[in-house]
Amino acid sequence: MPDEDFCKRWHSRIIEVIDRYQPDLVYFDGKLDIIDSTFRLDFLSYYYNKAIEWGRDVVVTYKFEDLKPWAGVLDMERGRMKEKKEFPWLTDDSIDWGSWCHVQDPDYKTTNRLIDYLVDVVSKNGCVLLNITPTAEGEIPEPVKQRLLGMGEWLKINGEAIYSTRPWKVYGEGPTQLVEGHLSEHQNPDNTAEDIRFTVNNKIIYAICLDIPTSTSVNIHSLNDSNGIGPGSIVDVKILGDEQELTWEFTDSSFVIHFEEIPELDHGIAFRIETTDNQAPDQ
Repeated sequence: MPDEDFCKRWHSRIIEVIDRYQPDLVYFDGKLDIIDSTFRLDFLSYYYNKAIEWGRDVVVTYKFEDLKPWAGVLDMERGRMKEKKEFPWLTDDSIDWGSWCHVQDPDYKTTNRLIDYLVDVVSKNGCVLLNITPTAEGEIPEPVKQRLLGMGEWLKINGEAIYSTRPWKVYGEGPTQLVEGHLSEHQNPDNTAEDIRFTVNNKIIYAICLDIPTSTSVNIHSLNDSNGIGPGSIVDVKILGDEQELTWEFTDSSFVIHFEEIPELDHGIAFRIETTDNQAPDQ
């Protein structure tokens, strides 16, 4: 365990970073728990009070149980949560399955996988910190560039279902079972069109299918009376990035959306469901 001299040097260097650079985020990659709690608490107090002076929101990340809940933002490395969490959390993951840096034989995740990962995490009250892998010369490899541009194109169409949204009452539904925890992402399979994730902004619920449906109807089981959604509560339904007219109905088991043809979109579609009442959580 570090002695008092080490803790003092740790503390002075953190304070120097705060004073010189006014960082928006201070990221700890583990081991924060071995620093004496007196120094940890003083750092947190100093940083958060400085943020008030600056008039900005700031973030401190921690791993495992290195800080108390709500003292910072829990960071999960190469992993995610199985369920929605009441507290904000972060995941840091790499665009490469096996490396944080550029390597000779890269194994890049697909654009579809990266988008599904983002949507799933956001629906569970999390944020994504995505690592990319420039070469030693500082160049972004073309496959990495194409994946980032692909994510950007998807967000141009579906960004309103991600930005400025909150998790809904339930995070989602679908057959794919996920493994939770640090360094668990390689155990999680790809999602399907039956896997749906929800976000909300005021009276708008976004239901995002994590793949393109193969038929001209989608069943959403979570839109039901127990979640405050029933006949008369839906005002309008649209597909982001698609102009076709939709029809919908409630059955005994689900809310069913019908469309004339399968949308010519990539990676997944987002339904914009306008309701009569505010669906956003209180926090």
